[in-house]
Amino acid sequence: MQTNKISYTKEVWVIAGTNAIIAFGYGLSIPFFTIYLSVEKQLAASLIGLILAFAMGLTAVGNAISGELSDVIGRKKVMLIGLSLTFVFINLIALCIKLNTHYLWVIISYFLACFAMSFFRPSSNAYIADTVAPNKRVQAFGAIRTGLNFGWAIGPAVGGYFALKSYSLTFSITSLFYLTAFFVILTTIPKLKKITKQTKSNFTDTLSCLKDKRFAKFCLSALIIAAGMSQLFVSLPLHATNFLNMPSSYVGLLLSVNGATVVLFQIWMTKFTSKIRITLAMFLGCILFAMGYLTIGFSNFIGSSNVWLFGFTGIFFITALGVMFFSFAETAVLPGTHTLPANIAPEGKKGRYIGMQGMVHQGGIAFGILIGGFMVNYFSVIWTPIPWIVTAIAVFFAGYGILRLKKNLTLKEEGLE
Repeated sequence: MQTNKISYTKEVWVIAGTNAIIAFGYGLSIPFFTIYLSVEKQLAASLIGLILAFAMGLTAVGNAISGELSDVIGRKKVMLIGLSLTFVFINLIALCIKLNTHYLWVIISYFLACFAMSFFRPSSNAYIADTVAPNKRVQAFGAIRTGLNFGWAIGPAVGGYFALKSYSLTFSITSLFYLTAFFVILTTIPKLKKITKQTKSNFTDTLSCLKDKRFAKFCLSALIIAAGMSQLFVSLPLHATNFLNMPSSYVGLLLSVNGATVVLFQIWMTKFTSKIRITLAMFLGCILFAMGYLTIGFSNFIGSSNVWLFGFTGIFFITALGVMFFSFAETAVLPGTHTLPANIAPEGKKGRYIGMQGMVHQGGIAFGILIGGFMVNYFSVIWTPIPWIVTAIAVFFAGYGILRLKKNLTLKEEGLE
């Protein structure tokens, strides 16, 4: 019988704290990389978009490789490899910026860093899956989400200050956080005994987990959800500045609303969702996503630019409400996206399943980046809510697809035993 009390093992606390350290360090510099390319290197916005999409593609591939590799050589070893390589490559970015090299060298360094960054999450999630019982994994992954968002809520605000001083310094400071994370993992969590007898990594077999029809259907829905989630960082800034006439500072506040909401309510949402099926929790979260998209899309129809409160227009408050719906959805959906693959994966292949889920998630974000800008550019000019209506419908049916999986899942796989 499942207890409602939330408790975490030492390993969960360590990995959640490490994620907070990494997210803080990441937020110090990476969000400002596009500004550096635009302002300092004078690159076109379209080219920067392609660079970001390609980086997301590399991250997706890195997720699959790291998950597979963690099954073969061990979770902790892959975490340490990823953190150490990230430290090296971020310092390489800092050096290229300091020496004012050609932008291609900066971009290549950035691609290498993004690939290395992708090694930590799948291997650490697989570590959690190995050390936490199936009916406690939603709670564990919820704690990790809280750590991530805590670091993310603070990092960009502090990074903005350093970026004004020196982009090179900002990246150098970021590298120190990855080095700190390396020593935290090295000294505080034990090495796990390998479950698989595999001695070589057969990356060509990584896609074999998609032969599991349940997992393949889950991945399709997860890809659509990830593409929808990316609109908070792609379509929202464009929508707010170009069609809602908001200053860029308002966009920063809206993103802060997202981070703060997740930090404040993730534990509460986890306590609620741990009592119900993972598939149901994810479907309910997708309904909240749809409500958020529609609220944002229709904010200029619901709110008024003539109504002011605390120095902000009614349109801003309606948009912020939409972001809050989105944030609540995030707290309900994302722990499940990590937990369900871990619960349905055969022993010895958890890393492969979790890595593939990470690849699908990052691939969905890359696709969302490309399609989001396209929809805003070509559909919003016809009628501003169109992109948000399309996204709401797509994510709702993706959630319904996950809900339908419940007939093929056991209660243990659903996190209830």
